[in-house]
This record gives sequence, C-alpha cells and structure tokens, in this order.
Amino acid sequence: MSGLCHSFLQIADRVWREIDEADRAGLSYGEETITETILLELNRNHSVNVRIRAFSKQVEEPKNGSDWEWWIGRPGSWLGMRIQAKKVKLPNELFHRLQTYETKSMPDTQINTLIKVAAQDKLNPAYCLYVHSRKVAPLWRNGARCSAPSMSRNQYGCLIADALAAKSTGSNKLADLAHVSFPWHCLACDCAGSSDDGGTLAENAVAALKQSREMSGERGFGMLEIDRQIFEPVQELPEYMHGLVEGPDDGERDGILFGRAIERRLKGFVLLQEGE
Repeated sequence: MSGLCHSFLQIADRVWREIDEADRAGLSYGEETITETILLELNRNHSVNVRIRAFSKQVEEPKNGSDWEWWIGRPGSWLGMRIQAKKVKLPNELFHRLQTYETKSMPDTQINTLIKVAAQDKLNPAYCLYVHSRKVAPLWRNGARCSAPSMSRNQYGCLIADALAAKSTGSNKLADLAHVSFPWHCLACDCAGSSDDGGTLAENAVAALKQSREMSGERGFGMLEIDRQIFEPVQELPEYMHGLVEGPDDGERDGILFGRAIERRLKGFVLLQEGE
C-alpha cells in the first residue's frame, strides 16, 4: 500500500469520527471546513503527489453544481473529475436536499447542473460524501471495489459516488446512496485495478465509477448505461493544469488557473499524481 493510499484511509477514518464528535458537541463542522482540512493535510504530507490551488475566497458562489476540479493519474493517463462535497446530517443520516437543491444562480437543480456542465467539459461528475452512521447494519456493499474485510467501519468516512448513480437513487438517504458509492481511497490506490495486472490510477478510477453505475442497477434504483457519459482517461492534461504539474506557479500560470476558476465558478483544482 502506498503512503498516499494510507493517508486517504486515515483521513476517511478521521472524518467518520469527527462528524460524530461534532454532532454530539452541537458543532456544525460543515463541508467546506472538512474539505479544506483534508486538502491541507494532503498538501502538507504529499506535496510531490498532491498539488492544490484554491480560489475559494475570490470566486463567486458556484453556479455549475461543482466545488472542485480533480485530475488523477500520471503522464500519458489522466482522468478529469468535477466533485461536489456533501456531508451527512445526523441523527437522520440524510444529505440535505442532495436531489433537489437549487439557487437563483443555477438554471436547474445542483445535481442536474453538475452532470450537465461536467459533460460539456468532458469531465466525470461525482459526489464526495462525508459520512458517519450510527446504525448497526453495514451500509456498504462488501464486494465494492477497494473494500475488504480488513477495512474498519470508520474507513468508510469518505465515499465517492458517480453523480448519475446518485441521481438514479432519487434519495437523500445515506442508506441508499452508500450502496452506489465506493471508498474514496480507490482514487489513490491500486486496489481497484481495472485488470488482473492492475492499471493506472486514472484507469482504476474509471473502473470504480462504472461499478458505481452497476451497483445502482443491482440495488434496483434503475438501470444506467454503464459507459454513458463516463469519459475515459486522456493522454494529456489540459493546458490550464500544466502549472500544477511543473511546480510552483508563476504569475502567468496562476492567472490561467484563476481565469478557469472564474469561468467555471470553481473553488479550486487538485492534481493527484501516482507515486509514493
């Protein structure tokens, strides 16, 4: 297991515990706080493999239904994703208005806008779900990609769900959404290998997203075309991401990223590169 994979598991464990602790103490511990704490830790401990550029303070309220743009992989195999974070609300274990949330700045619901705008940019739309459950029965599928009997319950504190699979549930309940999700360390580990010989992180992430769709049909939420709107890895990163690959940004490179963030109303960008 790589150091990066181990960190993703540790972070999920902490998120699981802290959601519970914050709720018992009456603290909000919101999505933005969780996300920024996670990214700060990854940036601090894995500065070679994880590059982050945030524009949260400069960008207006997102109107495209997504928070962050992620690129995962290595030279020759990169996968782009638009990721929206959602935190479970206790004690009812619901994601408030996940299926219906909308604002005046969005022409449609957030989930529909996330799916539509990501498709226009040829990126895969997904949710990162921050979770805790007090129920006795496990909420996840033991056969899900990257899960294993040795995983503790707490290590499911961060889940990734393909946005179309999440929409197909028609539900805001953790009990339903967890069944179309996979542990988020699949994005950083080779345990989700797309073949017997494994694959690149980008290939593994695609395989996990496809399984998210498959689980939707198997749970009776509705059959989805597995390959519909799932974009395969590309060989080259988009030009606006080159600054994060090549090192500290100069003014010109940072300006390109900032322009992209303003144009797409994104909070920021994450580059996750293979390696230790």
